[in-house]
Amino acid sequence: MASAQDTDFSLQIQHAQSLLLLKGSTLEVLSEYDSLIQALTKAALAVPEHSRAQVHYQRALVKIGLGKAPQAIADLLQALDIDPSFAPAATKLLQTWLERGQFAKVRARFSPAEVPEIYAKMDAWDAAYAEVSAGLDLAPDGPALDELCGVVDRKLAALLPSNVAVAELRLRLLKKRAFVAQNEHEHVSYDGIVRAYATLLRILPQKNLAWYAEHSEYLLWTRGSFDEAWKTVKACLRIDNEHRECGSLSKLYNRLQHVLRPLEQYFMLADYLYPTSSPIPELPDDQVDALDVDFKQIDQDLTGPVPLAERELRALPASVKTLHDFLVFRAREFTAREFGDEKLAENMPLVEVLNKLACEASIHVKGDKQKFCALVDDREKPFLPKHVAHIDSLLKRKNFQAAKEALVQYNKNIKKTGLFQKRWKVVQEVELRKQRQQQQQQQQQQQEYFRQQQHHHHQQQHQQQQQQQTKFDPSKDYYKLLDVSKDADEQTLKRAYRAQTLKYHPDKYKGTDLLKKEIELKMQDINEAYEILSDPEARANYDRGPQEPHHGGHHFQQSHGAQNVRVNFNHEDFVNHFGGGGGGGFRFQF
Repeated sequence: MASAQDTDFSLQIQHAQSLLLLKGSTLEVLSEYDSLIQALTKAALAVPEHSRAQVHYQRALVKIGLGKAPQAIADLLQALDIDPSFAPAATKLLQTWLERGQFAKVRARFSPAEVPEIYAKMDAWDAAYAEVSAGLDLAPDGPALDELCGVVDRKLAALLPSNVAVAELRLRLLKKRAFVAQNEHEHVSYDGIVRAYATLLRILPQKNLAWYAEHSEYLLWTRGSFDEAWKTVKACLRIDNEHRECGSLSKLYNRLQHVLRPLEQYFMLADYLYPTSSPIPELPDDQVDALDVDFKQIDQDLTGPVPLAERELRALPASVKTLHDFLVFRAREFTAREFGDEKLAENMPLVEVLNKLACEASIHVKGDKQKFCALVDDREKPFLPKHVAHIDSLLKRKNFQAAKEALVQYNKNIKKTGLFQKRWKVVQEVELRKQRQQQQQQQQQQQEYFRQQQHHHHQQQHQQQQQQQTKFDPSKDYYKLLDVSKDADEQTLKRAYRAQTLKYHPDKYKGTDLLKKEIELKMQDINEAYEILSDPEARANYDRGPQEPHHGGHHFQQSHGAQNVRVNFNHEDFVNHFGGGGGGGFRFQF
């Protein structure tokens, strides 16, 4: 029968296991297992070996979950010392050593016969690691480095995704690749380097605190991420508040935050306005004016003295006189340390944006506006603030077309900015005035043409009346030709005339009862009818009939060779000035 002590230990083990299943890997659960193992150690002979080994194995799982792999390995070894046949502990130990790249320990404890597939993986990994390491020493070019990065991903990281040696090797490759790209004037991406540092700090956050300082500077100089860079060194100081590199950077960030914070904002905006890749990202409208930067203050800060202690200022080169000089100097120190060439500092993303910010700030103050703008290389993508003075000069000289040509080259995001809109508005107002003037001129020309036509028409009417004493053909029923009653007013006559001309126009008539010549004669009669009835005096004479003396017996005849009333009808003028155009029809405007 089991003793009371055995039963008590069984209950404690069951309680710890239940807590592990319920809460997972927590410090509370770890504390429970610590107390349990301490009790079991004192009463080792009273507890079965398998149970003791199982408790050590379970505590190892808790430690692994808490990121305490080295301590977990000690528990796994203890479990196997107690019970060498405990397979779960052996499997977990092998897996943990393998993930940590501790191949020597694997080979020392497990034979090739026991785990042949593991030996094959380790041999392949060792060969790939040697290949990449040797390749790095050969000063490879860009394509060769890309191939080595591929080997790291396919053969090294595939087996050990969270291995420090793999992360360090990838970091070396990526730095080398960035250096080669800079020398070959290629576009350089530093994102891989930033991610590699983040991986190292995640895997082993306390192994090398210098990684925090290096990571922080990459965040600053390549991404402009000042806030994240400062948080990184603060994390370093929480581990060791006397760490020299992290402490120095934190103090520097504190002194320069009045410039580095707006510079970070400007950096993010520049990603939209002057992106290095395509397509151009859409700039949200709420971010167009979100930049809260006092450009006059920025200019004053960048051209002012370096805010360092006297002792630190004495250590600077004599050429460093302003804060702008100091930031460029720090960038040169960074590239000299990381890539062996201080001249590469000019290509650092933050330095490029710093020069752009300084350029834009300079246009808001009096003084030399070309000092900083000359530092901006915008041969591929014109930088608007650099050319504002020239555009303003064109506008001042009223060379609006040249100003427009200078402005239209900028992308859709730049066109949303106040700096662009202020100048574009001037061009638009000029164009609107020009359009209004052209419209007014056209209207005046149309009115003048209509006035001349009316005058010419009245002259013709007057001449005809003088020459022919308003001759008309009393045999024709003009009212019937226009399909109106005899009391039709002027507007009714106009509408009727329009309807009849539309109906009997030679090019528009749809009937089949009239020949083309008959249609033309019909149109002449319609025009003649309107000519007479629209003239009050002629209409009155017509209404009085042929017995009036002044008719003198003169009758119009059909155009069968006899004299006829000449009614000038110019089809082109008719279409142009009474409406018409494409699509076949025309319209009248009276």
